Amino acid sequence: MTEDARFDANALPRLGRMVGEDVLAEVLDLYTASAPARMATVREGLDSNELELATRALHDLKSSAGMVGALGVHALAEEMEQLARGGDGDGLRARLPRLESAIATTAESLAAARKRRGS
Repeated sequence: MTEDARFDANALPRLGRMVGEDVLAEVLDLYTASAPARMATVREGLDSNELELATRALHDLKSSAGMVGALGVHALAEEMEQLARGGDGDGLRARLPRLESAIATTAESLAAARKRRGS
């Protein structure tokens, strides 16, 4: 597993205890569904040179990734959010493939963790 795909396996039990298993399933569904949409928004912000749009999408992605234990996605989105805030579109664009890969790998990790938990 790459550094970008780090996943905290303890996050789901911890979150499940805090919000309940039904809400946990909803949170995981929302994260899995929204991550690609947020990536599309990041790309849209880059393509239209509206880095504020990319910044907001990266901030949202960072927050949701942290909540579900997607440590690599969280760290990379945080790094990219700072690049966007600083106006570094080239740096941001260069990291997009890494973030997309990390999101895909994390989705697989979440699906496996859910299967083990029976949710």
